[in-house]
Amino acid sequence: MEEKSKFSGFVDVDRQEDSGYFVEYLDFLNSLPQIQAYKRRTLELLHAQPGDAVLDMGCGTGLDLFNLHGAMGGTGRLVGVDNSQTMIDLARAQAAKNPAADLEFLVADACATGLPEKAFDCVRADRCLMHLEDPQAAVVEMVRVAKPGARIVVADVDWGTLVIAGADPSITNTMTDFIESRIRHSRVGRALRRLLVRAGLHNIDMEICPITYEPFAVADKALSLRRVASRAVQGGILSFTDAESWFAALEAASSRSEFFSSVNLVLASAVRPG
Repeated sequence: MEEKSKFSGFVDVDRQEDSGYFVEYLDFLNSLPQIQAYKRRTLELLHAQPGDAVLDMGCGTGLDLFNLHGAMGGTGRLVGVDNSQTMIDLARAQAAKNPAADLEFLVADACATGLPEKAFDCVRADRCLMHLEDPQAAVVEMVRVAKPGARIVVADVDWGTLVIAGADPSITNTMTDFIESRIRHSRVGRALRRLLVRAGLHNIDMEICPITYEPFAVADKALSLRRVASRAVQGGILSFTDAESWFAALEAASSRSEFFSSVNLVLASAVRPG
């Protein structure tokens, strides 16, 4: 049965009765050019060299590690961890198509991976911390497994910056507030510098990557608007009539090329001191 948590199903994908939805959602999101662009930037910030050992925390189905493996010339040891057996099984199946590659995927808690200390040249977490119970503990774990001088890169969303324009502002505010309430740490993006400083990291650099979702059909899927609206109606947050009128207004705005939606993604890079 689906876990009826107040939070997004990404907190625990394997307990969702429709776990396949989350795989399809990631596939869709990863097909968007702006998502692909910021992901390339996170990989650039790692400064991974041929032969490096790289860890991806919250790796999902492993797409980013596969891309990085190609960029590294098919060399190095790449490890992905995720708390979802569903995601890891898919990553392992894909990795099995290239048995010569040193790719390993593990089901593990991002706050306590069980991996050895000082084992990785580069460590990365992408849109992972917002779903965890303790983001600071996860960053500390990233530092623990990183070698002295290793690059650490974290990317996460600041859902407090979500904009949806084209319909009744009062209903929109209700929806954006509800969307934010569904994310365990909805504003972790703006907290990344603090998390990295408190983990003892040096040379911290911050970047903002605005993500726009247009037209409405893209935003609808990327933000899971109908899925979220259904939860809001079920929870008495929004009436069915208001939800229907809101979607009709957004679709009409999109037909006039007046619809707009965006959210800020924050990228932080740092170095573990030697």
